[in-house]
Amino acid sequence: MHFSIELKDVDFAYEGGGATLTGITATLKAGEVVGLAAAVGGGKSTFLKVCAGLLGPSAGEVTIDGRPYWRLDDIEQNEIRRRMGFDFQEGALIANMTVFRNLALPMLYHGRGTPREVERAIDGWLKRMRIARYRDVLPAALSAGLRRRVSYIRAMMTDGAYFFWDEPTEGGDELHTRTVAETLIEKRRAGRGSLVSTQSASFLAKVADRVIVLKDGSICYDGPLADGRIPVDIDVEGMLRE
Repeated sequence: MHFSIELKDVDFAYEGGGATLTGITATLKAGEVVGLAAAVGGGKSTFLKVCAGLLGPSAGEVTIDGRPYWRLDDIEQNEIRRRMGFDFQEGALIANMTVFRNLALPMLYHGRGTPREVERAIDGWLKRMRIARYRDVLPAALSAGLRRRVSYIRAMMTDGAYFFWDEPTEGGDELHTRTVAETLIEKRRAGRGSLVSTQSASFLAKVADRVIVLKDGSICYDGPLADGRIPVDIDVEGMLRE
C-alpha cells in the first residue's frame, strides 16, 4: 500500500503561545509502526495532529498521500482524511451522543456499510472489548479508560491506510494494552502504517519499528530501536516509564 506523510521544515505555535514544534522534517510511510516519545508537554499530541492534517503548520510544508495538504480544498482534504484513522488521547467523543451513535456516525457518514452492517460491526467490537453494556450510555457516564476503549474502536473501524494513536494504552487495563499492541502489529502486516505516541517503554519495545524523539520542540532522534530501547544518550526523565 502506497501512502506517506512528509513534513518539511515545519514549525507550529499555538495562538498566544511560544513555538511547540520547530524545524520538523520527517517521513512516515505505510507498512511501519513509528513510536513517538517526548517529555510530558513535549509536543507529542501536537506532532500527531500536524501529521494528520488536523492542525495547520505555522511554517513549512505537510505532504499527505503525495499532495500538499494545506493547499487542497476541503473536498480533497476530506478524501485524504478518509484514509486515516485517529485515536485521540482525550477520546474526542460527542457528549450528547451515546457510545453506539458516536461509533456509527463516522461509519455512516463515509458510507462504510448499510445501517444494519454498521450495527453488527459495532456490536461485535463492543463485545470484543468487553464494553457492550455501555452501548447506549453517554460518554459522561464512562471512565477515562472506557472512553479510550470507545475511541480505539472508532479508529479500528476505519479502513484506513494510516493510523494515529495518542497514548493509546493510557488508563487501559491489561486486555486493552494487549489488544492495542496486537492491532498495531496486525495493521503493519496488512501494509498499514501507524504513528503512536507513548510514555511506556515496554509498549514501545513491543510495537515500534523506529522511534522519533522530540526535545525542546525539535527531533533529536529518528531511527530504529536497539534491543527495544532508544540507542542514544537522551534524558528520558519524564519521557519514558517501564
